[in-house]
Amino acid sequence: MAFTMNNIKVRTILLLCGVAPVTALGQNVNPSQFDFSFSAQPNAQRSERNHIVCNFGGLPDLNCNEITPDGFRNTQWFTGGNLADDFISPILQETVDINGETYYHVVIGEEQTGFAQEIYMKTASTRFGIGAQRSLSDSGGMVCLSFGGSFEQRMACSTDTNGADPLRQDGVFTGNGVGNPSRMAMRQVVTDFAGFDQEFFKGQTTQKPIITQNMDGGQVSSHFVMDMSNSDYLTDTTPGDMTNTLSINDPNVPTGSGNFDFATDQGADANVTGGRFTFRRTTAPHTNAFGGITVLPSSEYVYFDGTIDPVLDVNWEVFRDPAQNQ
Repeated sequence: MAFTMNNIKVRTILLLCGVAPVTALGQNVNPSQFDFSFSAQPNAQRSERNHIVCNFGGLPDLNCNEITPDGFRNTQWFTGGNLADDFISPILQETVDINGETYYHVVIGEEQTGFAQEIYMKTASTRFGIGAQRSLSDSGGMVCLSFGGSFEQRMACSTDTNGADPLRQDGVFTGNGVGNPSRMAMRQVVTDFAGFDQEFFKGQTTQKPIITQNMDGGQVSSHFVMDMSNSDYLTDTTPGDMTNTLSINDPNVPTGSGNFDFATDQGADANVTGGRFTFRRTTAPHTNAFGGITVLPSSEYVYFDGTIDPVLDVNWEVFRDPAQNQ
């Protein structure tokens, strides 16, 4: 699912989508391990080439691809053309240490504007390069480093990375959809401030998310929750706990006659399957810019009936609005 609001373009992969009002989300904020306050964290590291601070909370910009007063670009090493020239959207990428683990902490947007997303993602390893030390995420995607060879080889390498084409309809190349959900926690809220609000909340690295939705259209209102946090990503036998209500407030309809509550109206044949999926690591071949085959990490979300979610085949480019990426 892709959400585009207030000059912010964010692509979030949800196995099941739902929504909830920002004003009703207080019970999910600030769990014991992660602080989901959509703000920079105390004692975080945000000075390296794998950190980004742009238009965020009064912090000085870092690696935002803007022209500095001395005429150079304030940008990431070897990726100057790949960062968005976005001087509006608040974006933060820093690293934080929590209980002996290092996490990327990423915040995009502001809650008061109707969209905010916050992610804690465990780092997987550290790569040492020329004058740089960078922690990697635990996801897939094409990485190509060519410090030697001809100019043509180096140019081919620089254009054959997921950073060069992050929206390509090829999850193996980009890494979109292959990240390990058991190594991250996140919270995302969206609202139109007119009766529709949503939250995607994954408060524990090992457990599946809680998806909540509220809609108030005046004469019709609904409330939906799919709480899948009762199972981990190795379990497909436990359905999530679902709440699903619909209320009709039309004065022309007899009071209560059109209402629905799944808890009492579900019927004997009801079968909740939300949450009955697993995640597993796989690998996939990719033909690189030099004509060779690179085996890249991939993954699959597998439902209880054996079907595989087609998340790796999504064309993310169609969700991008150029007018909101300036």
